[in-house]
Amino acid sequence: MPRSIPLFFAKLAQGPKTELDDRDDYFAILRFVLIVGGFAWLALAGHQLPELASLRRIVILFSLYSVALYGALWLFSLPIRWIYLTTMFLDLAFAYWLSANTGGLKSMFILAFYVIAGL
Repeated sequence: MPRSIPLFFAKLAQGPKTELDDRDDYFAILRFVLIVGGFAWLALAGHQLPELASLRRIVILFSLYSVALYGALWLFSLPIRWIYLTTMFLDLAFAYWLSANTGGLKSMFILAFYVIAGL
């Protein structure tokens, strides 16, 4: 086993490098709910979606991006405002990408778009 793997887990055990507070915990919970909701949506409505493969890819990429975001916050000392500003634009890009892949303005997803944008 490479030496870097135990070092990685040792860094994780030390705790987050970025100063996090309760708001950050709520943000993580909200992001987790969005991920679970995305997979539930695909599971429940997937048979009705002709573009299922594309939508599954988007939800998986969003999940990986979220895990990478919190991994970076945990492992490195990063300016939290910069992170949240960046994630706002990336989240909106994912929301637009989902909207475009579900039929745009003619889609029922457009109703969920406003919820995602508000979060």
